[in-house]
Amino acid sequence: MNLAQHLERAIDKLTLVGAVGIALTISFLLCLFSFFIKIGIYVYNPDIPNKEVGFLSAPNWTIVYMVLFPLYLAFFSTIISSIKAFFNNSVAYPELRVITGPGGVAVDAETVAGAWDIQLKRLSILVLVLFLGVTVSSGLQWFYACFEPFWKARHGVPDFLGGEVWDWSTVPYQRKTQATPEATVIFTGIAYFYMALALFIYLAILAYCAYFASFISRLADDTDRLRLVIRGTEPTNFLAEFFTYVYTLAFLGLCAGYFMRLQASYLSSDRTTIVRYWFSDVRCVLYTQCNSISGLQITASSFTSLLEATYTLIMLAVCIMELARTYSRSKRYYLQKIGDPAWRRTMRIRYDAEFISDLKKESFLRAVIPHYPHLAIPIILMIAAIVFPNVGTLFVLAVLYAAVTLVRGNPNQWNRALPEAEPEDSPHFKPLDISDNDREDIILLLQHQASTIPLSDGFYVNVVDRADIPAEYKNNIKMKLKKSQDPAVALVDATIDQGQNIPQLDVDKKNSTILGSILIALKEQIGLDFQCIVVEKLQKCSLIANQLWLYQLNQQTCGLLPRPYP
Repeated sequence: MNLAQHLERAIDKLTLVGAVGIALTISFLLCLFSFFIKIGIYVYNPDIPNKEVGFLSAPNWTIVYMVLFPLYLAFFSTIISSIKAFFNNSVAYPELRVITGPGGVAVDAETVAGAWDIQLKRLSILVLVLFLGVTVSSGLQWFYACFEPFWKARHGVPDFLGGEVWDWSTVPYQRKTQATPEATVIFTGIAYFYMALALFIYLAILAYCAYFASFISRLADDTDRLRLVIRGTEPTNFLAEFFTYVYTLAFLGLCAGYFMRLQASYLSSDRTTIVRYWFSDVRCVLYTQCNSISGLQITASSFTSLLEATYTLIMLAVCIMELARTYSRSKRYYLQKIGDPAWRRTMRIRYDAEFISDLKKESFLRAVIPHYPHLAIPIILMIAAIVFPNVGTLFVLAVLYAAVTLVRGNPNQWNRALPEAEPEDSPHFKPLDISDNDREDIILLLQHQASTIPLSDGFYVNVVDRADIPAEYKNNIKMKLKKSQDPAVALVDATIDQGQNIPQLDVDKKNSTILGSILIALKEQIGLDFQCIVVEKLQKCSLIANQLWLYQLNQQTCGLLPRPYP
């Protein structure tokens, strides 16, 4: 059974408003029922006079499930929508295509979604383990913290707490409150069931995010079916957006762990209200009341909060590592393939020297998380707050710093942090079609010219540099020239191998071939002696599109008007 897929589709069908509405409704009903059965407020610790231990004063039940959990579901719903939009947009339009098949060929959204479903099936194993673990853990906590004290109290056992602390779930068993033990134990069962469900969803969502980060990391690696490709800032923006959501989820999770730890520590302290214990540091500074007993007793809730915080930090670290691998792999693949004209033609992407230069300088942190120092500070403060729960200033500073940082947003996101590698204006360039005889004639012309005019060893390399062609063609041709003993043959063969016409050179030379543009450079630099037969070949093979230049050349050699350029 694909539990991960069921969870994803359930939240997706509920939508953001539906998921948040259901969570708020259940939390409100729990608070309302606790008030009706007299365990919500005015529930005091029998050992410490006026120490409030009611359900409504417990932040691990009220704030966590009334505020944090609905926000958590809202961000998860947003992540699902963002992933679906990314899958659709990454394959729907040629100019936005960042997920491709082998060699850059287009794929449909169903293929990408199918690959993600396979990953969700792998995730379901972990989700099942989490489900069983949370079920057993929550069940044991309820049994030992709620049901066992109820059973012992009912049978007259004097020390029915058995080492547990007084709270809203155990005070009524003394029968000195208006709440009945039977109603209380039933309510605790409902509350702990919802706690287990919420904790399971929380842990599963973080695992979902980590597995998705792993999924796109695999797409950026060598795969047979799909490949993630850098196209301008499209993938970088998505990685930054996804990380922002994951970071927010992790921070909310740490807040939940903090409130669990805060409540557990408060119950074993000498403070009479949660607020007084929460801000013991402030009271110590203002009123010199620094003798509070700070949570000497380790409870199951306190231990769970530490495990939950540790799990959160591990999953956040996994997401960051996988996103970094995604960026590194997709960047490496792009730089390897961008010099291949056939790949660019398939991808409908242009060689952009400025973009490539900037991309080589970019690191993952600069491109995706440029504000990472500001994001690290709230995490560090929150960890310190969990360790010292009664230093409320740490928690307040962490929340304020995180809120300001997230509201300000990623300075690179939605901006052109890197120059856009735009698609070709026309995807219909045809490969250079030249016969062997025409090739031999052009090679003979160049060899004859070289025999009459002494040329330096690097002459053809300099000519290629002067030719009005894109930089990647120049680099490929010059590389072959340097390895060849016959520069004329290497020059012609290298230009033919490029396999496509030059896009958008200028008004006169628009759509000339690579070979034609280099011949123009040779003519202009050394006065290459074009004979009439060569001019005919230039027209027949569609090597040069500059009609004025061909007209003048034809008059000089053949005395004829050139035929229209096909």
